[in-house]
Amino acid sequence: MEDETSSKAKLYFDGTCPMCTAFAAHVEKHSAPPTLIDATRIENPPAPITAMLDEIHLYEADGNLRTGADAVFTTLARSYSWLIPVRDLFRLPGLRNIARFCYRFIARRRKLWFGSEASRLYWVYLITNIGLLLGVLLSWPLWGSERTYPLVPVSSILEPMTAYSGLLACALLVSLFTSLITITRHSLTACISTILLTLLVLTDQTRLQPWVWHYGIILALFSFWKPGTRVSNEHLTFALMGIVVGIYFWSGIQKITSAFFTEISPWLTNIFSEPFGLMGLALFLSLSIFIPLIESGIALGLLTARYRQVSLLCALAMLIFVLSTLIFGQGWNSLIWLWNITLFSMAVALFFGRTESLSGVGRAIRHNYFAHITIALFIIMPLGNFFGLTHHYVSWSLHSGHIPTAYLTTDTNLIRTLAPEASVIPAPDGQGTLSFVNFTMSTLNAVPYPETPLFRAIFKDLCLTYSDTDLTLSLVTRPRFLSHLTTVETFRCEDL
Repeated sequence: MEDETSSKAKLYFDGTCPMCTAFAAHVEKHSAPPTLIDATRIENPPAPITAMLDEIHLYEADGNLRTGADAVFTTLARSYSWLIPVRDLFRLPGLRNIARFCYRFIARRRKLWFGSEASRLYWVYLITNIGLLLGVLLSWPLWGSERTYPLVPVSSILEPMTAYSGLLACALLVSLFTSLITITRHSLTACISTILLTLLVLTDQTRLQPWVWHYGIILALFSFWKPGTRVSNEHLTFALMGIVVGIYFWSGIQKITSAFFTEISPWLTNIFSEPFGLMGLALFLSLSIFIPLIESGIALGLLTARYRQVSLLCALAMLIFVLSTLIFGQGWNSLIWLWNITLFSMAVALFFGRTESLSGVGRAIRHNYFAHITIALFIIMPLGNFFGLTHHYVSWSLHSGHIPTAYLTTDTNLIRTLAPEASVIPAPDGQGTLSFVNFTMSTLNAVPYPETPLFRAIFKDLCLTYSDTDLTLSLVTRPRFLSHLTTVETFRCEDL
């Protein structure tokens, strides 16, 4: 009797919706499915066409109409008997309203989530907003003004604005959260978030973390997004592909340094090599030679049709490796965990299932001004870092080992005041040395912005604040590529 009823039922769905057609195709594979009807191809629909496109309509053999979540559960329960209790449960008054809300929430976003060029962009949009939202929350002290690590605005003109950092950060969180729950005006919320993020970075350069630069440029591009136009979708998609390729490529190239092979790599892989002693250390040091090549190779492979899927698998393996070393090994910098996850998620959203060859990608970006901007910023500009023309973080050298580092030597009591939970290196005469990395990680949960002018500006601010205390700044310039040269400059307050 159940099969007979099912065979006489009629299921109306939106044939222009990839998710709806996939559901209909799944239902059709089972025995005695209802009659499947594309609501967009009938002249006299049994209900208003707008309502039928908004919700799946199921007309049962007895004339009973079920719509939305109830229609979905009823249809599936005919093929999967274990879903019958679930169907009946969601027909209860309270749960029925919850099911209806969830269905409508998904239905209103179905064309943005699945099956089109716009859906790829929407997923990147969601990933970016979620990544930035969580990043700000995880490093919340970084975005306020009440902290011991000095704020350094781009210009002294902006110093009065630093007092409003907390307010701007709260507004940014509201804008990011709003972007997650709305289905229209994506360009407006992206523009607002971009403006707020720019003001926060201008009022404190330490906030220009690699992930902030990454997310910020993406939000700026989405400020010009028009989801309904094919040209806008394609141009923005290929522009975002350029961002992902640039980050993977230069993150690999920047690791071709003696410091990475002799310091960073042993530190990262310690969790794997330590159980095997010197033999394990030697083995992983040898394997570390391939890390830069694999990371840069991922970028190049993503541009080709032949190696695109292999590159995504390599990117997944690299993600698992990085998360294993950072989470289970060092337990260091949760922001980098999050950033690696979002970067890989963007790569999947933009590249999975694409068929364009390298020449096809070239043709697609020929007259694409969005792509020209991202190529300039993420592929060409990082080259300047090797000549001292561009900053390290916007050139993707976070784990390269050749970024400048800074150390503050002063009274241990002052260090405990500045960074109570940071580790201190003992120094003569009852003093201690605090690395700026430990300073910011313990107080802001973020790494310092590694540029010597900024380190000097921060040291100058500390000298003015603690003028009655002896302070010394040591700046260490790390080696580039395979050079072992390291220079140390020492400054006292009177030198600045």
